[in-house]
Amino acid sequence: MRRLRAFASVLPGEGMRFELDAEESKHLAQVLRVAPGQALDVVDGEGSIAECVVEESWKRGVALRVERLRRPGAPPPPLVLGVGLTKSDAFEDLIQRAVELGATAFVPLACDHSVVRLDAKREASRLERWRRIALAGLKQCERLWGMEVAEPESLEQFAGRGEGALLALVERADGTPDAGRTIAAAAPGPLRFCVGPEGGWSASERALLAARAQPVSLGAAVLRTETAALAALAAAALYRCSTLAQAPASPPDKAVRHED
Repeated sequence: MRRLRAFASVLPGEGMRFELDAEESKHLAQVLRVAPGQALDVVDGEGSIAECVVEESWKRGVALRVERLRRPGAPPPPLVLGVGLTKSDAFEDLIQRAVELGATAFVPLACDHSVVRLDAKREASRLERWRRIALAGLKQCERLWGMEVAEPESLEQFAGRGEGALLALVERADGTPDAGRTIAAAAPGPLRFCVGPEGGWSASERALLAARAQPVSLGAAVLRTETAALAALAAAALYRCSTLAQAPASPPDKAVRHED
């Protein structure tokens, strides 16, 4: 049976007691109905995991004690996904799937052909919701490294920041390199993808990408924005997993020690 998993931005040392924040406590106490003595794990999204036991649980609070604190490995290379804003439900589902596929950062792109336009108020509320979805995805898929959800920005801003190869997904472009081979060549290091909105890239955005990015194609079919983004992430994840399987065995997990 899978152990329950919760989140805390800061994990205390082994043997220490701590309380989860209000939102995490409410979910554990009222939805999952945890009880004293129950074991669960708490992650911080920064690679550490605390194996804990519930000491107390009340209506809006949960107190835990850390039995073991460990940090299984180094952070993965950056895998950043920039996606043109699309309709809410599909976009939100994409955020969760991106976490599962190992994206380290997700950047909503306000593109020329984006159907969705956010004013300051809507942007703030959407951003808060998107970050909650990413956190839920982190706990669900049992990854240890969280996915940053950045504030929406323009394609020019996205193309001008970050490190590693920048790959732009285009549709049905003759002579465009195959995405699989291009991703395989770039995947060991930092990698950034950008995917256009429902209306595709504008002429000015295509010109920008031609100057700053490597265009790649996923074939002759016209894919939805979300499908193209997930296909690209899956290709990168598959390559990285195969590379990891061929690498020498990693040393045992290291316990994290805190100085008083």
